[in-house]
Amino acid sequence: MNDQTEAPVSVAIGTWIGREQAFNALAHHCSDARVACLKQIRDTEAYKTLNLTWEEFCPRQAGISRAQADRLISQLSEFGVPYFQLTDIVPVSPAAYREQIPITPENTAKIKAAVSALRKDIERAESDYLVRSRPNITSLQIRFDAYCEDIRRLIHHAKFEENKPAISGLLFYSAEKIKELTTQA
Repeated sequence: MNDQTEAPVSVAIGTWIGREQAFNALAHHCSDARVACLKQIRDTEAYKTLNLTWEEFCPRQAGISRAQADRLISQLSEFGVPYFQLTDIVPVSPAAYREQIPITPENTAKIKAAVSALRKDIERAESDYLVRSRPNITSLQIRFDAYCEDIRRLIHHAKFEENKPAISGLLFYSAEKIKELTTQA
């Protein structure tokens, strides 16, 4: 290449790199556009104007591995922009996306059943969490003792005098919370 043809190519690669980095900086809101930039750079081999291979370009300029860039480009080719728009909202694996139910009037019953199953899964998970996370008296007493021991260590710390107002405020706050709980018991 001569200098006259290298200049426009250098500007083009710089433009595509800049776009890709800007989309990356906006994180998750332009992932489809970011991948489209990577695809353009790869397909046109614009990375070569920087004397880099695709393997070198990805981590240096895009901040991701070549394998990750190729995987994203493959997903863009397979699923198109809607996949990335969906994953910007909710994490969806490629396998789950492949199993999606097309949103058409004919699939209304399937969609309702899928949403109902998801809601039941969420309710079950929330219920399980509440059961598992319900503390017992012994664990609360252990945590309360640890809290008191932490405050005791703060009081005996060499810098107690400069922290005295904050520690006094914490003790007053704690006492008020315990009084509130006493009236509820």
